[in-house]
Amino acid sequence: KENLFSEIEKQSGFRIHAEDFKTTLLLDMVLTEVDIHRPSWNLPPLRLERLKISPSLGSLILFQPKVNFQLEFKEGKVQGFFQTRGGHTQQVRLTLEDLPIQAIPLKEKMNLEIAGVLTGAASIHGNVKQPQSLQGDATLTIQKFSLEKSMFMNMSLPALSLSTITLDARLEPERVVIQSLKMGGAQEDLEATLTGNIQLNERDLRRSRLDLRVRFKLSKKLQDEFSLFLPFIASAL
Repeated sequence: KENLFSEIEKQSGFRIHAEDFKTTLLLDMVLTEVDIHRPSWNLPPLRLERLKISPSLGSLILFQPKVNFQLEFKEGKVQGFFQTRGGHTQQVRLTLEDLPIQAIPLKEKMNLEIAGVLTGAASIHGNVKQPQSLQGDATLTIQKFSLEKSMFMNMSLPALSLSTITLDARLEPERVVIQSLKMGGAQEDLEATLTGNIQLNERDLRRSRLDLRVRFKLSKKLQDEFSLFLPFIASAL
């Protein structure tokens, strides 16, 4: 087990710890109570109830090793594959099924109490040991989104509930291009659309530069909450 985890870290930069590890006759590997961590990303570990890894034997014949995987959380799951495509290039494909946002370890970094159910798909390719080389795309939907009243970047955020958030984005070297981000609707506290890009800071994502174009409409409740900021955001209303 330890030799396998060491090789995975060597190839991808991801550290894996599991309480239990089993194999099947078909060479599937099943891990339980799993932590996955990539130190260079400076994020908390991703915790799983179960991780199943299934090597594709046919891909070995083509010298492009492919591993299918399934990550199971207490609620929801993620499945996909990881494939090496010659040299130092890898491809990862993910499909998310009814995954609670709370399962993603962002609270410790963003200090936000958020909830919702995430579905969608994402693909990424490049050298995972060189984040600036990565490219990909994502189409994601969050249903039943909610945010508890909180502080973010020294600004007080009101409690917020939205029926749906949809995102279409692509990853380019050193930046994320947001093709479309839509939040809420006409009968909700917030209706917003956003496009633009985020210039990524690999060492500290919190220092990434934003170049975004936003249009939104606030309910009377949110207008009261943001009354001090309305003069500064009037052009986006």
